[in-house]
Amino acid sequence: MKFASQFSATNEQHDSQEFLSFVLDGLHEDLNRVHIPPAPVEMTPEREAALETLPPEVASEKEWAIYKQRNDSFIVDLFQGQYRNRLECMTCHKVRPLVPSLGVRRRLG
Repeated sequence: MKFASQFSATNEQHDSQEFLSFVLDGLHEDLNRVHIPPAPVEMTPEREAALETLPPEVASEKEWAIYKQRNDSFIVDLFQGQYRNRLECMTCHKVRPLVPSLGVRRRLG
């Protein structure tokens, strides 16, 4: 591929998920319904703390709405979504939810 030299015939190995992610990202860029995206919304400590006070479903919907302001394509509708993760300190047992990640997976809900 002319524009994706990482997939050309080399000794490097790339798996099918990486290739599919690359193809879907390219299609999303071409099919994105948002032609003039708003400025990105930065994750500040204050915003993160405010999200942590909300029920997970509400925080998820808020973050998904922000994501869709910049990324709205048929590819997003079919293949992207969120999953929730959390991090627990093994010493103090403080639990910290991680920012929902987006990727090639179906949205639940």
